[in-house]
Amino acid sequence: MVFGLGWVLRTRWAECGRQLLRNPAFVWMTAWFVWNALSGLWSTNQSETGRLIGLKIPLFAWALGLAGIEINQRVSVRKLLDIFSIGLAISGISLLSMAVYQSRLQGDSSAFFYHSLMRWPMIPSHYYSMFLVFGSGWMMHRIVRDRKSSSAWFVGMRLAALALYLSLLSLAAIRVSALGLLAATALVVWDALPKGRLRILPPILVSMAVMGLLLISPETRRRLDETRDEWRSFRGDDTVKQTNARVFIWKHGLSSALEAPIFGQGLGDANDALQVKLSAEKALFWDGTGHYTLSEHRYNYHNAFLQQWAESGIIGLILFAGLFFFLFQKGSAFESRLFGWVCAISFATESMLDRQAGVFFFSFFFALIAVNAHRTKPRESGGSPQQRARLFAGRSATP
Repeated sequence: MVFGLGWVLRTRWAECGRQLLRNPAFVWMTAWFVWNALSGLWSTNQSETGRLIGLKIPLFAWALGLAGIEINQRVSVRKLLDIFSIGLAISGISLLSMAVYQSRLQGDSSAFFYHSLMRWPMIPSHYYSMFLVFGSGWMMHRIVRDRKSSSAWFVGMRLAALALYLSLLSLAAIRVSALGLLAATALVVWDALPKGRLRILPPILVSMAVMGLLLISPETRRRLDETRDEWRSFRGDDTVKQTNARVFIWKHGLSSALEAPIFGQGLGDANDALQVKLSAEKALFWDGTGHYTLSEHRYNYHNAFLQQWAESGIIGLILFAGLFFFLFQKGSAFESRLFGWVCAISFATESMLDRQAGVFFFSFFFALIAVNAHRTKPRESGGSPQQRARLFAGRSATP
């Protein structure tokens, strides 16, 4: 609200419209947001439609705010990412402190693992792990790139923050976050190395070493055993522990999306359509303590891309996937590619934009990284061409 008030008071409205239209990342985000809102017109569940539109407003609002800032106002992406990393570290210390207190009350160590560790009520464990993976990638990048120019104190603090992030990821043992961390680590190493034929080997070796660190935690090893059980069940070798429920949710979710492939089920009806199909599923699933069926709970599609297709059709899916073009385009800064990879991997197993935690994370950083990078200087009176006001040129944001 404070940001919005400042934006309204400072904006030069005569120039703002042209500035917004010259920002392709903002235009694309606006088109996607508008199409999502329009998909609510053919939804019968209007209360759910209204809730989801309200939930997604930050996706448009942050893009509008960053695209509309006066061109001569510079935004330091690197400093804001560092502030995010500091806040993430404070949050992590708080979680570990609560785990210590809870473990002393209970007399066991279960408070340090998995969902018991992730105690923030508005940030589920998969979402918080996504934050940790992004923070880990950024810290590794800062350590590698600034190791010669930074003081020993700064390097030590960044190493401590990275150790904290990795410890939390290992204790939480969210499996998709391990894949995201491997991708982030490989990207950091790849970005730091000079071009060469053997450039691919160091990222692989370092990523394997990071995975080894995660396996120190007994919870990570337990989750690895669960993955083996689920794979055996998927092959038909095991009848006690069923395949991960996501496999069945994705199967029925795809069936739901194919029922209305062009325009979708409608923003408010997509989850209802999925629930109808899940209610007929008789398979039993294992949650670590007992069996359950998919009809016992209400689910979303557990995949942001599939969710988008089911809600607003192939048009919405194309618009949504197009947002990642601005993160991966040629010449994009390190933080842009890091954010793109972390989101693409995390979105594959969760409908991240159906919760406030995911919406705020994606809306803020997409606007900060992609929309802000495409702000253009107004055309001079002499007709000189537009110039991009990119904050960081080249492959890396750090000099």
